[in-house]
Amino acid sequence: DIQIPDVNKVVFKAEVIDNCVPSKIIFTAVNVPSNCEIIWNTGDSYRAYGDIAEYSYLETGEYSPTVNIVYNNFVIKTEKLDEIIINQPSVIKINFENSENLYYFTCNNKEELSILWTIDNQQFSEKDIRYEFNIAGEHLIMLAVVNEYGCKSETTEKVNIVVEHVYYVPNAFIPTSNGVNSEFGPIGENMDFASYQMVIVDASGNTIFESTSPEFMW
Repeated sequence: DIQIPDVNKVVFKAEVIDNCVPSKIIFTAVNVPSNCEIIWNTGDSYRAYGDIAEYSYLETGEYSPTVNIVYNNFVIKTEKLDEIIINQPSVIKINFENSENLYYFTCNNKEELSILWTIDNQQFSEKDIRYEFNIAGEHLIMLAVVNEYGCKSETTEKVNIVVEHVYYVPNAFIPTSNGVNSEFGPIGENMDFASYQMVIVDASGNTIFESTSPEFMW
């Protein structure tokens, strides 16, 4: 007579690590007799094997996985697992309008989303934001959203900013004037240069002063 193993104490579990495409599921069976094999039917025509098996669903939908205990090539027990629902991350795009360097950023998706903008290391949680750039150069706009199913989506956009620096450099100064025209350097508005360097040399070409900030004058 063939002695069929006792499988009444076998416990199955399907742990959903991420319910958003591409999702990750870990199937686990405990108390499995050593001479039995576990076969997982994921519900989308795929089979996984072993007491512990990992699987990723690549399509949204509702899946009804089952599991078989096999002994001597015979299925001695089949059990249905809880239904698994896989959701889709939201498709997002950054829209923007601008007037000079004042930008108006919006997300094209009209779903109820949790939103986080990141611009110049600053973060904003409003759906639509206005932001004024004061530094010339290429700036990265990052948008991260989480939809009602907990699925996260991210996208980026680049904007190139040109700042008109209004300034002048005096052609004379008085070092001993106790603060009145006593420094030499640029004076004006929008002095947040992306790159700045001022070098003063003497008649022999020797550097006698150097600055990398418009605030540090000679």
